[in-house]
Amino acid sequence: MQFYYNLNGYAYYFYDTYIWNPPVSPSFWTISSNRTSIPFLAYPSTYFQDIISSTYNWIPATYNQNDLLRIKLAKYSPTGNFLGLFDAFDTYMQLCGGGYTDGQAAFTFGTQFKKACNIRADALWNSTLYETAFFDPYVVLTRNGTDYFIPCPVVILNYQSTTGSNPNRNSDESAWSYNRRFFLLDRISGVTTTTSGTNELININYATTIKILTTLTSGASYIQPPVIIVGYSELALTDIGKGTIVQ
Repeated sequence: MQFYYNLNGYAYYFYDTYIWNPPVSPSFWTISSNRTSIPFLAYPSTYFQDIISSTYNWIPATYNQNDLLRIKLAKYSPTGNFLGLFDAFDTYMQLCGGGYTDGQAAFTFGTQFKKACNIRADALWNSTLYETAFFDPYVVLTRNGTDYFIPCPVVILNYQSTTGSNPNRNSDESAWSYNRRFFLLDRISGVTTTTSGTNELININYATTIKILTTLTSGASYIQPPVIIVGYSELALTDIGKGTIVQ
């Protein structure tokens, strides 16, 4: 019931003040403010205008060629339990496997990196190596010896609006829907109840593409929060047991 209690200090108040109806001024989103840190699922519609405005000053452009973008992932179970904070380059943002050294290349500033792999559909469907979990990404920057965690927006390519459009598949970033959470593998939403009353998994969704988009401001003085762009595909029960390979 706390969520609906609209008084200062309660969840509803914080969501209403900072997420649903943010002030006209973007000051609450700067690293120098004392904005209350709470989990949220979507950015306000003003987000893109905030990061391209002349007053934007979140992340100073102190990165140089070959510097490492420090991206942390807050990991949650499907039921919302916080499972810990992890470095993204420890291969938490891919299904291809690998290790610490393999993952670093994708987070090196000023470079282009691409990695692809083939995975058996049966392994994605059954293997305990691929768990269902949600990740909230943050970019970490250090100022005067203090680490600051700035939320990174997530753009889901498969997102469909209430009107049936797919704005995230277009190049117009101002029209994108910016969210906060992604998963690598979903074995939850594809579970259905059969006529006999048992639960059966009939399809899974998995991340087929993950891209990190970094953008300098027009004056090149600041870096916009990196955008995590994720696209998903689906596997059905009929794909299993046939030697299907997915990329």
